[in-house]
Amino acid sequence: MKKISRYGLGVICALLALACSNTTTSERSSFTRADSLTEKYLNLQDSVYQVWNLLLKQEHQKIQSMRTAVDQLMQSNQEDFSALKKQLEQLERIQYNHKTVSNNHVVFEYDQASGQLMHEILTNLNSQLSPPVTNNLRSSIRTTHQQILEYRQLYNQLAFTFNQFVEQHENVLKEIDANSNLQRKPLFSEPAGREPN
Repeated sequence: MKKISRYGLGVICALLALACSNTTTSERSSFTRADSLTEKYLNLQDSVYQVWNLLLKQEHQKIQSMRTAVDQLMQSNQEDFSALKKQLEQLERIQYNHKTVSNNHVVFEYDQASGQLMHEILTNLNSQLSPPVTNNLRSSIRTTHQQILEYRQLYNQLAFTFNQFVEQHENVLKEIDANSNLQRKPLFSEPAGREPN
């Protein structure tokens, strides 16, 4: 009887150990998946923010280049170009931000105003100032505009990927962080205006 009891106890212990190891493996694989999803979520979110910040930096650089160009033009004739300075100030006021980027009207108005102002500035630079003075300014305005187009496209791709990821894994991500609201990232619906002449 003692042999059967020891043997039975041994089998029970072995089964308990096996059950515990299966639970631990299950918990470990569940934890690893959740961990992996969290890491991917955070990496995607960081990528979206990095590109957004680069985009805003280029927008700021474009406005700075246009401001420098307007200042150069005003040195040649302040009366004729004071309207450009006012338009530039208005452009800064209507610039889109992270909250308004998904509003087609706001982005369209900004792009229209920006495109018209760039065209006017570049046309006046060509007619009013000598090429050595204007070449760097023209190049800077065109380069930053092109980079803005590229960053908008990259931002949209990353934001779209982020939004898809959140939709696919929303339940698991909410289990990890119940306080997280998992907001989708807004997208640009239209590309920026064409490259200025």
